[in-house]
Parts: sequence; structure tokens; C-alpha cells
Amino acid sequence: LSIHGNLTLDGGTLDPGGSQPFDVTGNYDQTEAGFLDIDLTSPLSYDQLVVGGNVRLDGTLSLTLESGFNASLGTVFDIINWSGTETGDFSAFNNATFDDGTLTFEEVFNGNQLDLEVVATPEPSTCAMLFCAALLGAGIAWRTRRRRVRVAV
Repeated sequence: LSIHGNLTLDGGTLDPGGSQPFDVTGNYDQTEAGFLDIDLTSPLSYDQLVVGGNVRLDGTLSLTLESGFNASLGTVFDIINWSGTETGDFSAFNNATFDDGTLTFEEVFNGNQLDLEVVATPEPSTCAMLFCAALLGAGIAWRTRRRRVRVAV
């Protein structure tokens, strides 16, 4: 599929579909109201947007994992290419997890392309867990001390 000229996505969804690249010969301008939906079937079959001019990104990048999708850690999906300049970034990223929630995607700007790289799903921070445990401990100590004061009266 091709659009000969510029494409402004101001509301609505662009879902390139199929394993062939979706070509825009001019500029691609996605506003805050636009949604780009990228379907991923496998590392060899996924949506791709190829822009002959400049790219301005905003709005939402949404991922759809097709039935049976699987990829290994470190796999890279080249989802957007452009020949001109790039400005902005998606204001929202509707990411997806797979492999029982252990793998997900990270956006990587690489020269004149935007890639999605398969990365491990971030684990909860150890510091955050320790902070919560300390907060819980302080709350229990305060409550215990408060009960002792009531009993003593």
C-alpha cells in the first residue's frame, strides 16, 4: 500500500496491516489524537511504515500481537523508517507483554528509524520493595505503641 503525498493522522487509527511496508512518499504527521497500530506476527512478519519525507510523532503507538506470536530477547522490529527528519515521540505507548509476561518491548530511535526491541519485563525495584517493607514496619510499630498507651491508662 502507498500514499503518494503527505499523510496527517489527526484522529482515527492507521493500521498498516499485512507484511508489506506501508509507504508514504511525503511527510507523516501524527497528532495527539492519532493512533498507529502495529501488528506483530513474527520476527519476519510485522507492520512497517516507510516515509519518504519527514516524520512528526505524537499520539499513541499501539501494539497488537497476532495469535502465536513469539520472539526472543533482543529481537529487533524495524517499524518506522524515514528519509527526512524526525521530531517528537509518541505521547502514549500501549505496550504488550508475552511469554507469560516475562518479555515486552522498548522503543529505540536508531538513526532514521524507530525500532522495537524485545526486552525483559522490568522487575519491581528492590529499593521500592524495601521502602514499602520499612513503611509497613513503622506502621505496625506505631499501632503497637498506640495500643500499649491505651492499655496503660
